[in-house]
Amino acid sequence: MAIIKRNIWALFVLVLLGGAAVLSVSLAARWQTILSDEQAYQAARAELVGQAVESLLRTQELVLDVIGRELLRREEGLLDASRQIPLLDSILEVDPILRGFGLARPDGQLVRVSTNLDLDRLPNLLTHPATRQSFLQALDSPAMVVGRTYYVEAMDAWAIPIRKALRTETDEVKAVMTAGLRLGSGATVFDQVLHDGDSDGVILYRENDGYVQFMSREGVGPEQYSQVFRPESVRQQDRRLLEEQLGIPVEEVKARGRAVVLSTQRQGQSFVTAAQFIGRYGLWAISETSMAPLYRQFGAYLSGYLLVFVVLATVLFWLFRIIDGAERYRRAELLHLSRHDELTGLRNRPGLLDRLDELMAQGTAFSLVVVNIDNFKGINDRFGQESGDEVLAAFGRRLRSLVAKTDDLARLGSDEFAVLTPSAEPSAVEHACRDLARELAETFQAGRLRLQLTASIGVAIYPGHADSPNKLIRSAHVALYEAKQSRNAVCVYRQDMDLEYLRRLQVEQRLRYGLAAGPCTWCISRRWMPRAPRWAWRTWCAGTTKNWGMLRRPSSWRWRKKAG
Repeated sequence: MAIIKRNIWALFVLVLLGGAAVLSVSLAARWQTILSDEQAYQAARAELVGQAVESLLRTQELVLDVIGRELLRREEGLLDASRQIPLLDSILEVDPILRGFGLARPDGQLVRVSTNLDLDRLPNLLTHPATRQSFLQALDSPAMVVGRTYYVEAMDAWAIPIRKALRTETDEVKAVMTAGLRLGSGATVFDQVLHDGDSDGVILYRENDGYVQFMSREGVGPEQYSQVFRPESVRQQDRRLLEEQLGIPVEEVKARGRAVVLSTQRQGQSFVTAAQFIGRYGLWAISETSMAPLYRQFGAYLSGYLLVFVVLATVLFWLFRIIDGAERYRRAELLHLSRHDELTGLRNRPGLLDRLDELMAQGTAFSLVVVNIDNFKGINDRFGQESGDEVLAAFGRRLRSLVAKTDDLARLGSDEFAVLTPSAEPSAVEHACRDLARELAETFQAGRLRLQLTASIGVAIYPGHADSPNKLIRSAHVALYEAKQSRNAVCVYRQDMDLEYLRRLQVEQRLRYGLAAGPCTWCISRRWMPRAPRWAWRTWCAGTTKNWGMLRRPSSWRWRKKAG
């Protein structure tokens, strides 16, 4: 019956794990496919938008440069007075992307504009808050500068300003050609619907100040995204995120020329984000989508597999319940046996260590009492191992009857027992242990034997004598070693016992080493026969040591061959 149950359990686990493994692998592969496809799509879209924006801006930069230089070449005293010129209107007809043209002096004053612009309503580009930063940047940059998207009152429309500094051969700024990119013309990337739904979006923002230049998102227009500003702290977090996920510096990401994909968090939502840097114009093209649609897509695929898996698991569940009761009982029994002594039924050493960990975690003081039966080896030698086991079982029962019910008992070794008691006062514990030793010394019946046994007791107190379970047991054993010197005695651990214990242990080890190494080692170090003449103990050593060929005299360092 046990074999059948074990086979059914193995079959159930095998089927369950096999089904779960197949399900997990299939779902993981499906999820990876969904995520990879979405990452590839976002990266491709970011690159496409980045290339479209860069191509558009490069074309307009060329237009600004050509027109500006042509104006400077044609007119003398061009920068002296401000007026409208029809020449710029013809260019606007050819290039409908542009809202208007203007030529400004380095001090920000517009001197030439297209006729669709009212000079009286145009601000000074150097002093106006919306244009000052990009105008100053244009004065310092050899490339065209893209300004912040803002509402141009003179045009009565939203526009993206672009500015190109016209320089002399000595790199001195002579004038700044400016224009506005039209939003809403339907002919540029800025007018296309680039997003795919409510949770999707395409963003273009400036690297130097973090202002959002353009955004394609459901229900968001220039009125909303032109007010969005990514503070320096947020941009620093973005840079750290890039470096952590990609493992390369941000500057290397910028120089790649390809979109990079990473996972981002914003307002409690997770996004798959692709970023493409347009280095010439200092813009980031961001394509992102929320993870929610991916989760929904994955959930639809997941539901079918889970339905099949749940049905199969339900069929096997009832069989598992029948087996589960017997298995839990068996597991509990094995756990009990792993923490308890089979002979006495008391805790064993691992069980005692677990109990010590529990008590130390509570932070309460307690005492560990180690009880060792004196001369127990004689019982095994005289009456045999079976009688010795009966004596140990009887001694454990007797010890259980003598200690308090709140105390914990354990058997540490052959004839060694431990008691955990909540009492932590040294004098009280010592007095209780002496009473225990006296009661244990009384005659008791163990099977067919009637014996009178004595016990030596060592005591260690937490936290005064140790701060860990192993150290506490060691301290109790040191005290027990001291008590064993007198037999049927009680000893509470003291700090000075460690030194005495280590000294005795060292002497014992040296004696063992000396006996194992032979007389030569001890003779040469003059630990044997210290009062004998040097030649005497050398000759004795040479005569008694096997294979001794030469002796080295410590005083003269001469070598002497073995005599005889």
